[in-house]
Amino acid sequence: MKNKGFTLIELIVVIVILAILSAVAIPKFIGHKTDARIAALEGTKAALSASFELFAARVELPSTQFVPCRYHQEMRCMLINDIQIRVTNEDDHPFFTITDEAIISQLKQLVDLDVYKLNDEFIAEHSLNLIGDYEGGFHVFSEIDANDRDIEEFGCRIHYIPSNKSESGRSEFVTDYSEC
Repeated sequence: MKNKGFTLIELIVVIVILAILSAVAIPKFIGHKTDARIAALEGTKAALSASFELFAARVELPSTQFVPCRYHQEMRCMLINDIQIRVTNEDDHPFFTITDEAIISQLKQLVDLDVYKLNDEFIAEHSLNLIGDYEGGFHVFSEIDANDRDIEEFGCRIHYIPSNKSESGRSEFVTDYSEC
């Protein structure tokens, strides 16, 4: 009677082949996730940049009406759908409020963007997440667990810096993709 089954050598060969295939395939899949995160942030940056340029052009229109800002009477605010958005004096780009909810509300008046605030445990659960920088700007980043790290340490994000806070004197987007 003949034994039916595989020999030890055959099993070892199959395991070696599977190990080689996984060693080749896993880095490719990891690379795709990194590429997807970078592409999502680049697309978001382009959408934000274009919408902020349109906002600045709208500020320059003679028909644009400004209202005194609720919390900063010395600044100009544009009213869009009953939402006040402060305007920088240097380049007419938006200057956002402090709370993440207010920033998201203001952003949604300027651009159609699916961005969410961090949850109560300071964890970013969505593909695009936002946190304010308390200086009129904000960070948009991919999924992270921010428990013990400062947001400035994350290397997969966009940082919007309004003109009155940037070194160049112009509003700018700073990107960091080192940890995507």
